[in-house]
Amino acid sequence: MNFDRLTDSDIAELIETPKRVTNPGAKWKAIRGSRQKDYMATGNGHRFRLFLRQSDYDRGNFSCGLTVVLPDS
Repeated sequence: MNFDRLTDSDIAELIETPKRVTNPGAKWKAIRGSRQKDYMATGNGHRFRLFLRQSDYDRGNFSCGLTVVLPDS
């Protein structure tokens, strides 16, 4: 997979890849007015980072995301 030029098909493959969390005991960290927890995951030869973020001021302000960790990073 060429990460410099991802196609729609490449992105769909990454989304559909079953992922397994490799650090289930991840801890919350304080980051600029919020707290964040980072999980690492693997699937189909790829590495992923799943993050959860919640505001310290408004507990209803919550987000999460999934990123691909590039092979050389």
